[in-house]
Amino acid sequence: MAKPYVYVLVREDLAPEQQLVQASHAALEAGFRFEPPGETASLIALSVPDLAALTAAAQRLERHGIEHHLSSSRTSTWDTRRSRRARCTCRRSAT
Repeated sequence: MAKPYVYVLVREDLAPEQQLVQASHAALEAGFRFEPPGETASLIALSVPDLAALTAAAQRLERHGIEHHLSSSRTSTWDTRRSRRARCTCRRSAT
């Protein structure tokens, strides 16, 4: 069986402390969403410039059939700019 990997993509346009929170949430979500591997998965953290790049990355993963999850939320219910936080988590075994 190939070594399992979990990739977490986080936006660079977020404050560093928010990037840490988003990466942690993505890694935790991967543990809940994806089938547990036979061994401990290696975590690979990557960054993308902004929400558009994150969405494009998720679309590429979809096209290539790579299991992933894109999650996002508004920063606050009263934020009129509707700024969004987002993260993408994917899992793939090395070949």
